[in-house]
Amino acid sequence: MKQSFFIALAALFFATACEEENHGVIFTRPLAPLLDTSYIDNAITGQTFKTIFLEDLTGVRCVNCPQAAQKAKELKQKMGDTLVVVGLYLKSLPNFTNGYQGQEDLRTEDAETIAQAIGVPQGLPNGYVDRHRFGASAGMPINDWEPSINQRKGNTPIFLSLQKEIRSDSQVVIKSKIAYGENMGSANHKLAIYITESGIRSTQAFIGGYDEDYIHDHVLRGSVTPTMGILLTQSLEKGRVFEKDYEYKWNPKWNRLKSYAVAIVIDANTEEVLQAKEIKLYD
Repeated sequence: MKQSFFIALAALFFATACEEENHGVIFTRPLAPLLDTSYIDNAITGQTFKTIFLEDLTGVRCVNCPQAAQKAKELKQKMGDTLVVVGLYLKSLPNFTNGYQGQEDLRTEDAETIAQAIGVPQGLPNGYVDRHRFGASAGMPINDWEPSINQRKGNTPIFLSLQKEIRSDSQVVIKSKIAYGENMGSANHKLAIYITESGIRSTQAFIGGYDEDYIHDHVLRGSVTPTMGILLTQSLEKGRVFEKDYEYKWNPKWNRLKSYAVAIVIDANTEEVLQAKEIKLYD
């Protein structure tokens, strides 16, 4: 893959230097934005590889959803860091998503907000690839995921990085940086940052029965920013950099060792995801 950006850019990006109702899980919004700045760096130029964003719309009572989860796992194994997967459990499809008695409900208001904005499917499993509308709607069945992902592969002038600063077992600072290697004209973009968790053990329906020890991965736990993103208010010319940091109070009911921060850059006019990044929060 050809990349025409300066070594200085790599150093720039990788150097180390309200409550919501969620059926017993309390999610705390960010305590406060920390660093929030924008500037021009003329060393930034060219393009980088685009990371694809796959949202798996799924449910614990959906007997075909494990097939979708397996497909997402296979795609992730094949593509590695160039694919980010997030599982959405919607409140608007209770026949597929209602939690089982005595078990945690994986549905969230944030997942519902995303689906209402992009399009709630009539049934599950379903998925969004970069929230792009390949036809009449953004949602698509499992068999269309890989062909749609292949269509989205390529380069982009949007550089996106995430870093973390662990302050305690209950507090983490998520540091995001977006930079533009080309002039984006009159485009308007947004940044959204989510928290996901993998390795959640909960009952899952299958054709002909149930698996009480099923493992749910990439589950959307909540949103650090507003769910559909926060607008980047400066003009998006070549060399433009945005740095936005958030201090986050951790929910002790989640397994921090299996949790991730996911950031996406969104076209504010179409809601299409233009770039994505994922990092593990605690090692």
